[in-house]
Amino acid sequence: RGETVHNFHASEVAFWPNAEDLMLAAMQQIPDHPDTITILESTANGVGGYFFDMYWNAKNKKNDFEAIFLPWWIFPEYSRKLEPDFKTNGQEEQLRQAFCLTDEQINWRRWCIANKCGGDELKLKQEYPASDREAFIVSGTPRFNVVNLAVYHENIPQPKFIGELISEDKPELVKIPEIHKIERGRLKIFQWPNPQHSYVIGGDTAKGTEWSDFSVLQVIDKHTGDQTAVWHGKIDPTKLAYLAARLGYFYKGGQDCALIGIEVNKDGITTNKVLHSEIAYPKLYRRRTVDRTTEKNEFKLGFHTNDRSRELILNKLSRWINEGEFSLNDETTIMECMTFVYDENGKAQAQEGCHDDCVMALAIAIYLFDYNIK
Repeated sequence: RGETVHNFHASEVAFWPNAEDLMLAAMQQIPDHPDTITILESTANGVGGYFFDMYWNAKNKKNDFEAIFLPWWIFPEYSRKLEPDFKTNGQEEQLRQAFCLTDEQINWRRWCIANKCGGDELKLKQEYPASDREAFIVSGTPRFNVVNLAVYHENIPQPKFIGELISEDKPELVKIPEIHKIERGRLKIFQWPNPQHSYVIGGDTAKGTEWSDFSVLQVIDKHTGDQTAVWHGKIDPTKLAYLAARLGYFYKGGQDCALIGIEVNKDGITTNKVLHSEIAYPKLYRRRTVDRTTEKNEFKLGFHTNDRSRELILNKLSRWINEGEFSLNDETTIMECMTFVYDENGKAQAQEGCHDDCVMALAIAIYLFDYNIK
């Protein structure tokens, strides 16, 4: 921090641990003067993180850096002489039009997939990306299918409503919430309640303080599997219980109010107790456990997350994303899924500097999709 640097080149920034803190310190050494240069260079390392944010902010003119990407097709050596019977297929024709490729370049690409990438096109995209978006999407070690997530991201709909569900935190009033449109509201509605459908709500809880994680409620339509609404913000666990109840009554369907399943770990204990004892919400998820003394089945409130149950719900969410047969509409949720990666110990969790509250709430909601009230 004590030096003055006029020419600064940071290499492979996407792979730095604590990149944001390190770059904050480094940038203070560089004077705001025309005779300085700062270069941040890196291979892509997945979606999210300091380098990803800096690159896309530069591309969108949100900082004074210039975004430069070098795709494989600008290098003349990535070209191969044609065989007499060479013909392109439909996908190759799309690539030709998108990047103005020659037949020789397409032939090299085909040869590279077969001989240098083990026949795996995804590996070619990882080692020789054709666009900056492709470079970030196929790199890293994502837990979910980022190619499908990218398609979801490209087709994000505008919410039909952004605002809040308002009522006093009294058990008798949660059944009649008022909806208030607020520009930066924490509730996004993508599909209005359908009286012919049933709904489930999955929840992830936090302390609600300034420095805590976010609390999230995800609403899934049991008729279609679509993500119909998301509440994302910081809120006290008791107030979250009242909010969840309001949302559950708002999404009335064929069987009255929505089924609610809130994670019971840590702060979720309070949320579940208030929903059950204070509000007396009628449709709450209960997990089956076995009493070790009596060996009898018991049903306890809330979704308990442990290594086994966590992997179970993440596997189900992964299948849904792979199949691509449901609507994933919320951009924050999609981006969290993209930045949900395997760490060096093989555990799937949020990439450094990112969050996974929306991921866990969505995974719980999808797990509840096939649950029947006991």
